[in-house]
Amino acid sequence: MLQGIAQVAKGTEVPTEAKYEMEDGKLMLSVYTSAKGFDTAAEDNSFNEYGGDATAAAWTPKKEVFTDLKHIARSAQYHTLLSMTKVGIPAIIQKASAQSKVLSVKEKIRGGKPVFEVMVVEGSSIKPIFYDLVTGEPTSS
Repeated sequence: MLQGIAQVAKGTEVPTEAKYEMEDGKLMLSVYTSAKGFDTAAEDNSFNEYGGDATAAAWTPKKEVFTDLKHIARSAQYHTLLSMTKVGIPAIIQKASAQSKVLSVKEKIRGGKPVFEVMVVEGSSIKPIFYDLVTGEPTSS
């Protein structure tokens, strides 16, 4: 996941979400980005998804620039939340990876507070763990 993020997040382009998911029987990696970075307002930005086969020798994602309202709205929310912090998605993945296999990371408002929601594999189950969006510290809320 971290390698995929590094591959597409270059220049001003920054990650806003990353996840593994099954699609047509294949394990796929998707990395979502804000093209112009967090210093550019959401309404002046564009939002992308890079997705490709996570099991291939080399990850060669296809790029999609979002044009539909649902994806733009969600991406603008993630963009806005991440503009509030210096903690990036790669740092949260590294923290969570020390304990579990990370399947996804995205931003949410939970209990009135901004958090990173990280879905992880623990044993034979999948569960969410949360990190404070501003500090990057684990949180129960």
